[in-house]
Amino acid sequence: MAKPLSGPFVQKHYDSGNMQPLQNNYAAKDTVWLRINSTHPGHQDYQRNEKMSVYLVTKESTPDAYMPDTDGSVGLSDGANTTPYRYVINLAGVPACAGVIDDKRGANSAKIAGAKTTWWPRSMT
Repeated sequence: MAKPLSGPFVQKHYDSGNMQPLQNNYAAKDTVWLRINSTHPGHQDYQRNEKMSVYLVTKESTPDAYMPDTDGSVGLSDGANTTPYRYVINLAGVPACAGVIDDKRGANSAKIAGAKTTWWPRSMT
C-alpha cells in the first residue's frame, strides 16, 4: 500500500470529495484558502513540498496558496492542536472562528455523513 501524502483526518476529507466543494464554494465568496502543512520533517507522514503539490493536484484541491510550516510555529502561534484545523480570519485580520472540520474523530470517511460542521460562521454560508 502506498504511503498517504496527508494525515488520515485530512485525507478522509480529500478522499471522500468533501474538501474540494468547500474550497470551491468559499473561493466564490471572495476568500483566500491557505493550506498550511505543519508536519515535521522527522514525522512518518512528512512529504517534501514537491510531492505534496502533486498530491494536491491529484485530489483536485484548490487552495489559493500552500505553505509549509515544518517547525510548527504557525500552528502553535494560533493554538491549533488537531488536524485538519480551520480558521476564518476577517478582513481586519481578526479570527472570526476556528475549529476542526467535523466532530468525528478518525480517518473513516463513512462517518462524514453524520458529522456536524458547526464551526463555520453563518456569514460565510
